[in-house]
Amino acid sequence: MRVTFLGTGAATSYPLAFCQCETCRKARELGGKNFRKRTSLLINTDLLIDLGPDTIPAMHAYSHDPTKLRLLLQTHPHSDHFDPGVLVTRSSPYGCVNSDTLEIVAEKSCLEVMADQVRAIEGFELLEEKWQTDMHLSLTALGHGQRLSRGGYEIMALESLHHPQWGSQIYLVKEGGKQLLYAVDSPALSVVALEALQGQYLDLAIFEQTFGPFYAGNSGTHISEAILFEQLAMLRAQGCLDEKSQIYITHISHEGNPHHDALVERGAILGYCVAYDGLELTL
Repeated sequence: MRVTFLGTGAATSYPLAFCQCETCRKARELGGKNFRKRTSLLINTDLLIDLGPDTIPAMHAYSHDPTKLRLLLQTHPHSDHFDPGVLVTRSSPYGCVNSDTLEIVAEKSCLEVMADQVRAIEGFELLEEKWQTDMHLSLTALGHGQRLSRGGYEIMALESLHHPQWGSQIYLVKEGGKQLLYAVDSPALSVVALEALQGQYLDLAIFEQTFGPFYAGNSGTHISEAILFEQLAMLRAQGCLDEKSQIYITHISHEGNPHHDALVERGAILGYCVAYDGLELTL
């Protein structure tokens, strides 16, 4: 299994566009890995988690072909994770030809909101068979705790408390004997999610760290470094993680997260790795 971090920034990207705080000034000065696009993840060449506003340019930048995508796991429909303007370009009115079928997997409420967003910009009816045929799409509603097998992948959707009204969820993906947890845009693992993870060994755990070690505030929709360690401790206690497991953070904002090298140094001491745009891992 090959994993590519197409973007590792939070909703506002990194550094924040118009911000002149010390963190953002330092990131602009250093450049490179400090420039973070909005978060999305590619598994091998055909499975994408979240079709965000930066996803397609990132795929091109890192020499990946979007036409090879066959499966999209959508965590939720917030604008930094789902860009309806990208999806509608698959339609015949845009002159798209010879596209292979892309299956979109998400919770039912998420699919409905995505359809509302597509309708708002183009009037297309994403939930209608006519438009699915035109755009070479298939839609699969996958609820919390449900499983799906596709193209050698074993997928389980897990509850996320980030925006439950819009069907937010996180994913467990297994392929080739390796398994990863993608827990991005989730304030903390719910009791239901933790129960579902019982007995699931994680070769790779990817968590968000929207708010860093120096963030003084509190958020009910994202996690900080302190909450991250609570989550990792619970997963270790139930046997999901051990010393061989890889742990990476992504979805990084300028709020409390220092520049990349400083965050890497901190992670090396505390036991996590810091993803950056274009990072590839092989499990």
